[in-house]
Amino acid sequence: MLKVQLCIHLILFCAFAKPSQGKEKLCFSESYSGQCDGDDEACVQSCNDDKLSGGKCGAFKSSRVCYCEGCHQSVTDRNRTPAPKMPSQGKEELCISQSYPLGQCDGDDKACVQSCNDDKLSGGKCGAYRSTRVCYCEGCHQGVTVETPGERKANHGGFLVLAQGPSLWKLPGEDVNETKELSSFSIEVNEEVAVDCINHYLYWTIYGKGIRRSRYDGSDNHLVVTSGEIYYGLAVDFVAGNMFWVQNSAILVAKMSNLEAGHKTIISHTGMDNYGGLAVHPSRGSIYWSHSNTIESISMDGSNHQVLVTGAHALSLALDYEANDLYWTDQSTGNIECISLNGGGKRIVSAQGSAGKDSWGISLSGERVYWTSFTNKTVNSITKSGLAMKHHSLPVGRSEFLIGIVFVPEQCPKLSNACAVSNGGCPFICLPLPDNNKKCVCPDGNSSCTS
Repeated sequence: MLKVQLCIHLILFCAFAKPSQGKEKLCFSESYSGQCDGDDEACVQSCNDDKLSGGKCGAFKSSRVCYCEGCHQSVTDRNRTPAPKMPSQGKEELCISQSYPLGQCDGDDKACVQSCNDDKLSGGKCGAYRSTRVCYCEGCHQGVTVETPGERKANHGGFLVLAQGPSLWKLPGEDVNETKELSSFSIEVNEEVAVDCINHYLYWTIYGKGIRRSRYDGSDNHLVVTSGEIYYGLAVDFVAGNMFWVQNSAILVAKMSNLEAGHKTIISHTGMDNYGGLAVHPSRGSIYWSHSNTIESISMDGSNHQVLVTGAHALSLALDYEANDLYWTDQSTGNIECISLNGGGKRIVSAQGSAGKDSWGISLSGERVYWTSFTNKTVNSITKSGLAMKHHSLPVGRSEFLIGIVFVPEQCPKLSNACAVSNGGCPFICLPLPDNNKKCVCPDGNSSCTS
């Protein structure tokens, strides 16, 4: 029987399936953890455990996963949202158009035809990928890596920003860039770093002092939030234009373009002490934080509190928005670990052992995980599948401990939420929520505001 091969080159999503009957589709097995590495027998059992049929080991991104059959159109689980099957000739494959914005085709095949043509590909169908909508093109032949100039920049461009004592450094990322000191104030200790990729701003916390902001090149550098109760925990929703931070044990949010208007308290007591990780997912409308030995989440309005992970001493968190995975450095084990936000167990990305027990900051690029080593004063990286370990060159003459790190992409991830346009119609702070909902809120103590 003719096999259909689906391939999404940008995220290396490959699966092989026989022509299905009715509305049968492919999906990931939720019961298999780790990398199947060609073990179809284990995948058959895993799919059976999921009450599905089939069972093939295949690639997803730079990892290996089990693909099952029997996922009908009525299946709504986000991690099992199937990619549409389309006829292809010979070894011709499908790939996602890079010219059309993610999540916006909504059945518009005509726009997808034009988008595929812009990518110098044929075909053009709007279909599902995970929880979004994308344009699928034809003409991506086996063994050919299809990259548009925009995709090449998004995958390989960008740089790292590193917090080390009083200094903030710009370091080479996946391309060669000059090392540069972006900020240095001798009486300050820089901690967590976050990026607003829309407006090209960097934000970072200063231990016991507040939050600074500067342009990517270090210019326009000044304090934007002043508080002696700010230590670690900083994240940016670049889509809605909001900044989140931990102050004492509370998570606060403010509009980055109107910080002087004040902040809103999302949750007054997180259990966080001076150190803990903070991350936000703009499209899911969720906040994630770590404290003690747990990783927890809430919706951005403070509802839907969940404990995601126990037994993890995570000092820093990072999100893969595309795969919906949450990564952290675990000081108790020395491991770099991750978990799918769509459900499933923990996965060890890199087992560093005792050498990893001083790991602190963590950040992600398209394909790599970066982290800092606090006492060894090094920056390391590895692929998201746990391969190709690298030790990155650091500025000469530096001496302070390394803490926060962030990868600054040349292009923002293609995300959206209900607050993306005109602040969602809110006068002050618009908080995106799950399922493309939103909530307008007022800054604390602003009696004249009506949300």
